[in-house]
Amino acid sequence: MGLYEDWFKKAYTSDGKTNNQLWDDYIPKEQKIYEYILGEKVSELSGTIKELSEKFSMSPEYIAGFIDGINDTQEKKVDLENLSEESYISLKIDFEVLYKKMVEYKADHLYNLPQWKEIFTEDLYNILSKEETPQITLHNYEHILKWMLIDSEELCNLYNNIMKSDFKYKANIDNRYTHYMPIHQILRQSLFGQVSAHSFSDMEISASIAVIRQLIEIRIRRAFGVVSYIDSQGNLIPLDLSKIFEVIKRHKQEIEFPIAIENIERIYKWANMYIHSGRQELSWIPYFIEAVLKELSFGKWEENQWDIKNGISTTQSIVDEIHKELLATVNNSDLKIYSCKLELTLK
Repeated sequence: MGLYEDWFKKAYTSDGKTNNQLWDDYIPKEQKIYEYILGEKVSELSGTIKELSEKFSMSPEYIAGFIDGINDTQEKKVDLENLSEESYISLKIDFEVLYKKMVEYKADHLYNLPQWKEIFTEDLYNILSKEETPQITLHNYEHILKWMLIDSEELCNLYNNIMKSDFKYKANIDNRYTHYMPIHQILRQSLFGQVSAHSFSDMEISASIAVIRQLIEIRIRRAFGVVSYIDSQGNLIPLDLSKIFEVIKRHKQEIEFPIAIENIERIYKWANMYIHSGRQELSWIPYFIEAVLKELSFGKWEENQWDIKNGISTTQSIVDEIHKELLATVNNSDLKIYSCKLELTLK
């Protein structure tokens, strides 16, 4: 019996189902190989099956399984059926092809590895310099990089001003505010679109920050079913999100968030300050916030599908306790929580 046949019989049952016990053991070991490939930027992985087995502390059958997984990325396919411990293999690593295959196979534990950031950061210039790269992509990257460079310089000046009492170059970061006239242009932009005779700004970052603020507020309120207070006459009484954050943080050990609740609150307060004051520093941040908040908005990818609710999960008793504590913050027994259907996963 060859190595690949031995691997296949162990990995799958006779009726084609996966052997979950084996895969639970195999997947973390497979991930270690990819962490090595990405971390060391390996362009070619070669050796005998026995050598690779010793290198990665895996059985020869597991190495055969790894080769089976990566084989679709190879121009010259490995002959799986004839693999033995003495078989010499040479795997060419094309990172772009490898990443696309991981996404295609929905291997999120692999394509979400942090080492990918180092790979694509290194190749970013080559990607953007291709003739077929859309101009809007170049424009967006130019906008991000321009403000990152400007803000880096301003933060250095601010450090020198505060920490070294050096005012040769006075920081201007606290003096950048959005005037109400360009805010009106944002209104036009939202009404008529970016490319319009009625809108003169092709990119206005304040519009996205307003959306960030609204996104977090709606997500947190609907997750825990806390819209506002309501009295016996049916009048809605405002319930500040800051108060909701305060109560939720008391129970953070019993609630699962994709990112720390303190960071969600921090992003919200930053967006709130931006909207109310018109301050305009660090305007490149929303590009990164969008990525950070994605799982909060869309949920986790599980069982080949998105579930918008599973971005937050807790128990019904914790939700009830949060409602109870919010009511305890007001001295009015007439008030109740005006709720909605919970948009989270109940454990």
